[in-house]
Amino acid sequence: VGMEKCTQISASHLNQWLRIEGAPATSLFNASTSIGKHFGAGGQLLIDKIGMLQQFSGMGTISYGFNIQTRHEIRIGASIGYNQYRLNPSSAIVFDPLDPIVNGGNQSSGVINTDIGFTYRFEQFELGISTKQLIHSFSNFGYTNLPGYGLKRHAVGYAAYTIPLSKTWDVQPSLLMKGINNVMQVDINSSFIYKKNLHLGLSYRTQVGLIGRIGIQLKDRFLFAYAYEAPMANIASYSAGSHELIMSLR
Repeated sequence: VGMEKCTQISASHLNQWLRIEGAPATSLFNASTSIGKHFGAGGQLLIDKIGMLQQFSGMGTISYGFNIQTRHEIRIGASIGYNQYRLNPSSAIVFDPLDPIVNGGNQSSGVINTDIGFTYRFEQFELGISTKQLIHSFSNFGYTNLPGYGLKRHAVGYAAYTIPLSKTWDVQPSLLMKGINNVMQVDINSSFIYKKNLHLGLSYRTQVGLIGRIGIQLKDRFLFAYAYEAPMANIASYSAGSHELIMSLR
């Protein structure tokens, strides 16, 4: 938050793995602004549902940015929020009638969530590193002899470089890396930008498949974007892919 030196409001909705019952659906709303020369502040609301588990979370973020020798821009930030979980097993397909979660009925619980992050910009290069769910928290649903729903620490890394191809076209290769414990997933991205208004992109996500993206920016204020993920492994024969819509106002 605060890097763009403006107020930005955005909303997105992601439907994953169409044709699979209980597949994840996520809605996200966030807003951010810059405060003075150095500070940024923002917040986000998220609603996420997968199977019999629904999550509602709110989070606030503050950041501080400064420059080194004018052209090197550094920003650090921290977020804190609260996740509320609701579990409804009434629609579950039950193989074990003695399962304590099935017999526990509707449950709800909450947990504190924290993130920290760092970004660096130098001319056309950008680097970001963050840790999500920094604190290993558990929300206890009240089941006997069960530890509850745990938040595991995630590491996220991002690097991008914008290359001017002509007066009207830019290309931006980038990498997005996400990891938890010994599992790592990488997005290899290429974005083509026409006159700063039309964005076309193609990505390969390891262990998943291909992602295509298109975005239109109007008068440097409105952004409308769509992404489609075509699975090539694992659930490819069952799923019709994933769809995401994004709207943003600067």
